[in-house]
Formats: sequence, C-alpha cells, structure tokens
Amino acid sequence: MAAKRRVPNKTVELDSRTIQEADAKATKRLEWLIGFMVVSYQFVYQILGLTVKAKSRQIPTMGVRVLGNSRFELLYNPDFVNSLPDDQLTYVLYHEVMHLALHHCTRRRFSNVHIGNIATDLAVNELIPVRGGSCTPPMKDGKLIGMHVSEFMKVPEYKDIRTMQSAEWYYDFLMKNTKEESKRGKGEGKGDGTDMESKEGEGKGDGTDMDDHGGWAEDELADEKVTTVVKEVNSSEQWGTISAEAKILIMAAQVHRINWRNLLRQHYGPYIWNDRETTRKRPNRRTGFINPGNRKILVDRHLIAIDTSGSTQELLPKFLAVINTMVDQLLFDIVECDTEIKDKPRPYERCKKEIEFTGLGGTSFDPIMKLVDERHYKTVVILTDGAAAECPKPKAEVIWVLPHDMNPPVDWGKRVHIDNH
Repeated sequence: MAAKRRVPNKTVELDSRTIQEADAKATKRLEWLIGFMVVSYQFVYQILGLTVKAKSRQIPTMGVRVLGNSRFELLYNPDFVNSLPDDQLTYVLYHEVMHLALHHCTRRRFSNVHIGNIATDLAVNELIPVRGGSCTPPMKDGKLIGMHVSEFMKVPEYKDIRTMQSAEWYYDFLMKNTKEESKRGKGEGKGDGTDMESKEGEGKGDGTDMDDHGGWAEDELADEKVTTVVKEVNSSEQWGTISAEAKILIMAAQVHRINWRNLLRQHYGPYIWNDRETTRKRPNRRTGFINPGNRKILVDRHLIAIDTSGSTQELLPKFLAVINTMVDQLLFDIVECDTEIKDKPRPYERCKKEIEFTGLGGTSFDPIMKLVDERHYKTVVILTDGAAAECPKPKAEVIWVLPHDMNPPVDWGKRVHIDNH
C-alpha cells in the first residue's frame, strides 16, 4: 500500500518539475529574443517595452491585453513559445506589436467580433516583413497558421481582396462577401451561407488562431502612450527593417479621428436660441396644464441639402440619426438635389425614420447655393459624395458631409467625414 501512495506523488512531482522547466525555458527564450530585436527590429523592441510579460496557460498561444492605467500585458503560453523556432516566434511577437501600433487593442470595435478578429489579423500580417531564417510566419502541418491575404486570394469568393489595407477595409470586405454568400446559400437551400469559419481550412491557412484577442478594451491613456512611442520611433528613425508603405500605414493609424456626430452637434450649439415664450400647447413642468408651459424661441433657420445622385444612400441613416437628435433645438429645412432642386425646401420638424429619394441624375451645387442666399439661411449642410463641378460660395456657412476619403469640389467650407466605424 505504501508503494502505491508514493508512485502518484512522484508522478505529480515530475510533472511539476517539467512545467517549471518549460516555464523557465520559455521565459529565457523570450528575454533573449526580445533583446536580440534591438539590432534589426528596433520598432518592435520599442513597442514591446510598453508591455509587462506574463506566462499563462489559460490562452493557447500569445496575446496582448489592456490592463488599465495605460498599461499593457503580453501574455504567452510557455508551451507555445517553446514549440516555435526563433524565426517564427519573432513573427508572432511582431504580430502582437502591430496590434498595439495600429491601436486594435485600445480603439477598434466591430459589431461582428469574429470577422473583426480576422480583419485585424489580415491588416497586421500584411505589414510584417518576412525574412527567411529571421522572421517567417508560423506553420502547422505544412500550412500557414492564422489569417493571411495571400491565402484568401486562393478562395474564389475572396479573389478581389486587396493587400496593405486597414482592418476596417478588410472588415467591410469580409462582411460584404459574407452577406453575398448568405444570399446564395439561402437561394440554393444550403442554410444561411455564413460559412466564414467553415472555409478557414480552404486556402486560408489551417484556421488556427495565431494569437488571443481577449482583453482588448478602449483606454485613452494607453492609446496615447502607444502613439507617443510610435512618434518617437519615427522622429528618431528607429524603425529597423520595415517597408516605407508600412510606415505610412502605421503613422496614419496614430491620428485619432474626431467623432463626426459630436462635431455636428458642437457646431450647431452656438446657434441654439435660449430665449423662451409661454405656450398653452405645453404643460407647465410644475403645475401641468393649469398654467402655460414654455418653449424656446428659435430664430435662425438652417438647410440640409441631400445629393441624391451619389453614394449617399448608405450614409443617410447615420446622418439622419444625428439630425433627429437636434430637431427640438434647431429649425431645419430639407431639400433634395442632383442637377436641380426637385422640390421646394420643406421643414424638418420631427424625427424621421426614412426619406424617399428622387432624382439620381448628375450633380450640381449651383442651385443649392443660390437657394441658400435667396432664403438667407444661416448654415447649409450638404450630404454628398463630392463628385461635382465647382460652385459659387454662398454667404452662409457650409458643412460638407462626405464618405470617408472623399472631398468636395471646392476648398472652402467645413468637412465632416462619416466613417463606417
């Protein structure tokens, strides 16, 4: 009986020792590899300096997460670290650094988490310089681990995918193709067709995740900390082996985009007239309908012009959501236009769920600017894709609301870009 008790104890002791040895080996390998990066991968070395390294067998591979108080943690599974050769482990570390540098961990949010994770991985892997014997993507059974644009191109449904794009671009591309697959699947009786996961083994690698995306959270302090380090790397030119195109995309990611919804609200704040007048149509807040209530006296009127010729139909729901929140504070007129104004301006006095379009011809803003001056509007907001000839500048303030990366045909007026995310 005594011998039977000692055998399990000895087994446990050996397992514990094996785990400790594996942990020590992984820690030593990471320390050596990160130190070696200061020679050829200065950029990676600098960003990794923001993280606290910690081993964890709760995740299968490796991942960065936000701890709060502008701190990051690099979690790694010791067994995963020990299973990779140096060049592949370098690639994975580079992968984690790019998630930080592109602010995927602290800023990006997607409604479809699964496709969002794929999109961020595609954006990251496109920027990692592959160098034989130094930095190569990890493999398993002869197949690439993780998500790579080169592998997506092998699948007919994704043949139009582009290289060197942002996570947002890849997300939109994948969502669009997923919806198209869903429609085809329903038409052919194959279910909902959303087989993004089922096709991961068909030309896109083995479907194994290269890293863990848990622990990502919005953190302005941490976000700014990354931006500061990236700008320091750029000013001191300590990039190491990285392409000029990758530098441009990384620096572009450091620009924190202004919330266009808040910008519109803030712009119209000074125009709100704060005087009030009594009215029997509204109850008094204290006594009800026994005494008259108050309402604001609104003086200035503003125009919303919708270009019905361009790609504004997808933007309109987002745009109207903001306008609907300001209906009770400002007097708006709304008008639709392509080469000419289709109808007289009509008051926009209550929240609307939808607007029916007319026109869909070419585009000219001359009639809009003429109308603005004739009716003495204080401001005019033009929802457009910007594809039109130059037009005269009116006396009113002009705000151009445009899709991302589009511009108006003139260099005056305030520009607001509506992003998808």
